[in-house]
Formats: sequence, structure tokens, C-alpha cells
Amino acid sequence: MYGMPFSLLSSISQEKINNLVSETSLIATVCIPGSAKGLRYMRDKVPGVDVPNHLYNRINSLPEEQQAQACREEALELTAVILELPHICGIQVISFQGA
Repeated sequence: MYGMPFSLLSSISQEKINNLVSETSLIATVCIPGSAKGLRYMRDKVPGVDVPNHLYNRINSLPEEQQAQACREEALELTAVILELPHICGIQVISFQGA
């Protein structure tokens, strides 16, 4: 399952996905961009990534010098939520602070 794009999952029946997930431990990935520009890039250019409009709008409304910290705070909140999900055994954190 590691590295399987969501587009491949959509071609698998829900029953097979449920069976796979019930027998699998998953590692989630949380990406921490350094700015609204990074969020926009992820939203528009990276397949399988979901950046909610309200999140992008909130970060984009902040002064540039506050955006990186706000992105880190959002990532911490997301991490806490993800760790409560069933079958999640860890989180991979990636960052591109230069964006």
C-alpha cells in the first residue's frame, strides 16, 4: 500500500479496500509548506493532495512573515487528528520551507 496513488485506489472495490485496510497499518504523510504560495502549489500541481480552500484563504490572508508558523500550527493540528484514525501506525512529516 505504501506509495499507492489514490487514483489506483478508486479502481478497487470498496470491499477489497475495507479488507486491505482492516489488515494493514498505514503511515500517513503530512506536508508542511512554508507559505500560502507552497499551499497553492500543492493544491494546484500535486496529484492526490487536498488543500481545503478555507485553509489556503486563512494562510494567504496572513502577512508573509507569519505564514510559515501558521502552516506549522495547522500541521500539528492535522497530525493530532490523523493519529486518532484507525490503522494509522505513524506519520511521515515532509517540509519545503523555501516555497
